[in-house]
Amino acid sequence: MCREDIESIEHILTTCGKSPSKTIWELAKSLWPTDTIPWPQLSIGTILGCGALRIPHKTNKNDPNDAKVAEIK
Repeated sequence: MCREDIESIEHILTTCGKSPSKTIWELAKSLWPTDTIPWPQLSIGTILGCGALRIPHKTNKNDPNDAKVAEIK
């Protein structure tokens, strides 16, 4: 991976520039409904607790993919 002293799972998933996770987080952020809830500070706690997030969401009946944004699995 990179030349960090400690390759922790938090480093690999949140801050490592050599890991594919940087690209994944950029893509996830581009899909995030920022008009409803701000993009969270990334940490191992945010990642582990993401299943408990409840995002207020207004469904756009004209967009069939609208409800899928909050269902990234």
